[in-house]
Amino acid sequence: VADRSPSPPSPRVTSPARLCADVVAHWARETLDDGVYGDYQSMGLSNGQYEILRRIVAAARPVRQRQGDRAADELI
Repeated sequence: VADRSPSPPSPRVTSPARLCADVVAHWARETLDDGVYGDYQSMGLSNGQYEILRRIVAAARPVRQRQGDRAADELI
């Protein structure tokens, strides 16, 4: 019986939509924690992504106040 090493995992490709959602969610959590918005370009966001970020944070703030961090994180 030959000793074979398992083949390495195939690289996963992240869709542009998933990548966008992940980046915006990251900055939404950071902004919610810090309470401070940075410049959208320094965050690596487009103007459209920044608008989405602002809306998400605005929606998450009252949820966080009423229901806590976990609920706000689920919303994000």
